[in-house]
Amino acid sequence: MPITRLSATDAVAQAKSNANARWPQRGTSPRLGSMAEPAFKAGCTLPQGGRIFTIGSCFARNVEKALDAEGFHLPALDLLENAEEFKSLGRGVLNNYGAPSILNELKWAFDEGSADAANEEAQFCRMGSGWVDLHLLNTMRPDTLDVVRMRRRALRNAYRSITECDAVIITLGLSEVWFDTQTGFYLNMAPRRALMRDYPDRFELHVLNHAETLAPLQDAIDLIFKHGKPGIQVILTVSPVPLTATYRDCDVMVANAYSKSVLRTVAEEITMQHEHVHYFPSYESITLSARHVAYDADEIHVTQPIVDLNVGRMIDAYLDRADDRPRDAADALAVELEADAEAVFDRFSATKSDFLSPAVAAVMAEAALDHKRYDIAAQVLAYAEDPAGLLEAEFHMAHARPDFALEALHLSPAAQSQTPLGKGVDPISGRPNPKAMRLGLRAHLAMGRYDAATDLVEAWSATAPRWIKPFQTLAQELVLRDDERATHWFERAIELSQDDPKLVIDLAQFFIDRNETAKARQTLSVIEAGSDQIMAKKEHLLRAC
Repeated sequence: MPITRLSATDAVAQAKSNANARWPQRGTSPRLGSMAEPAFKAGCTLPQGGRIFTIGSCFARNVEKALDAEGFHLPALDLLENAEEFKSLGRGVLNNYGAPSILNELKWAFDEGSADAANEEAQFCRMGSGWVDLHLLNTMRPDTLDVVRMRRRALRNAYRSITECDAVIITLGLSEVWFDTQTGFYLNMAPRRALMRDYPDRFELHVLNHAETLAPLQDAIDLIFKHGKPGIQVILTVSPVPLTATYRDCDVMVANAYSKSVLRTVAEEITMQHEHVHYFPSYESITLSARHVAYDADEIHVTQPIVDLNVGRMIDAYLDRADDRPRDAADALAVELEADAEAVFDRFSATKSDFLSPAVAAVMAEAALDHKRYDIAAQVLAYAEDPAGLLEAEFHMAHARPDFALEALHLSPAAQSQTPLGKGVDPISGRPNPKAMRLGLRAHLAMGRYDAATDLVEAWSATAPRWIKPFQTLAQELVLRDDERATHWFERAIELSQDDPKLVIDLAQFFIDRNETAKARQTLSVIEAGSDQIMAKKEHLLRAC
């Protein structure tokens, strides 16, 4: 059954009204920068200073810290700070990774389910001379039965505080889970190796499918709505932290892709079914970001800067603030501009409105440049968020000031003595911005500096030796100038791409435009097979020869 259904008319209308319906081109939007920022709609607000319960993996712990700093009341943090039996264990003791184990905690807290749901035999196990709670971290040392009981009692009381909370934030971690055949309960983590040795037939690894993940999460949501106060909100996230290791007979990357895909589809389905359940795209933000920016060297743990970005975006989106966020205003302006840019420009010209933020000014400047409304661009550029100098450089190129454009990009010869790519390099990823490089090439060529342009291309290529984009870009710029030197750079790109047919077609077209038909036919001869579209284009060009 579809999770949503729209008529053709409604679907087309929705696509037209959605400013984020298409992927942004590289380097043109923070939605897909080195740290990706997918757009989303909050769907609810959290009252300032309200009570919020957080469930899940380490991302939930990061959210707790940020919410605490904003003045919210966090019952989970109260547990760690006020319960003696938890004080020395650290926040990780609260981590809960799978939908079935999250459901366990809610059932035990509210005495739901079977008669023995809260029975110690389902939760505790003797290990050596002590006891362990099978449903807490498997790294905790065995302790006396009294201590283990007090921890479990304190944890149940913490979950019961959901009855007084305004919202619950749940972070889903994995769908590769362990099952206790003796008690019939899923565990939070893999059982300790010592327990596996002592009870070899007791525990089983279960890789859950969509339905087996959906059912316990749906039951957990139902319990929250049943016992929570009217209007309680639930925010779902999927943890971007991958499986540290897999017990399956496959690459951990493959196992992780399956696990996260199941969780993500389950979160989407539940969100679509409930008015008071919302999805926050931290998973998309982090996994779509540059990997060396998003993950530590172990390729597992997420870097603090991208955690801060996502937690900050969550807080800003869901917090009930009196003023609008600058980015919200920028997004709203972008929607207006896409619908009727000229009307927005006319309104601005008539009112001379002040801009509330650099982000809003940047959106207006970019739209003005795209529509060649340089009068508008000139008024707002000074206020615009333009860290790479792209908007300013484009403005100068439109006014035949290539030297000023190079200065804006820090791609002048003087700046190149410091670093050949100057401000054209993303400060976080260390990779060149293709738009900055193209503007730089255009500026150098406009000033007749072919050698400087080629130096820039070689420096650009050195950052990613197998990337054809630098050579292709210079070739295309030279084509616009009918410069025969385009041939050399097309050939460099074609060689690097191992005869990419699209590049071959472009070079052949260049030869035909210059009436060099023999060269065009020779170039096209390397295309022996390809898509129907490529082969049709080849035949069309051969006839033109």
